[in-house]
Amino acid sequence: MKQIRPAYEALDQNGRPFMRPARIIDDLPTPECRLAACDEAADAIAQLLGRPASRRIAFGLPVFAAFMTAPEAKKHPQRKLLETRGCDISLDLCANYN
Repeated sequence: MKQIRPAYEALDQNGRPFMRPARIIDDLPTPECRLAACDEAADAIAQLLGRPASRRIAFGLPVFAAFMTAPEAKKHPQRKLLETRGCDISLDLCANYN
């Protein structure tokens, strides 16, 4: 079921609050939403990498921990994505939020 990206209160360059659509998993309002988004992102990342996740993407750990070892991730063409923490994954990788 498609989700509308929730509004998120962020700060502008002058430190004043403003509302914007959520951009990363950490912007989602509940732990349940974040966990579901991590699972959706794992499917999309598995397709990008051409290999399945060996475990769930953890919210606070780098993405590579679900797919490979740190030395493998450092040599991989998708290194930047693999070194991203689960909470910082873009919602663009989550099918329900696209």
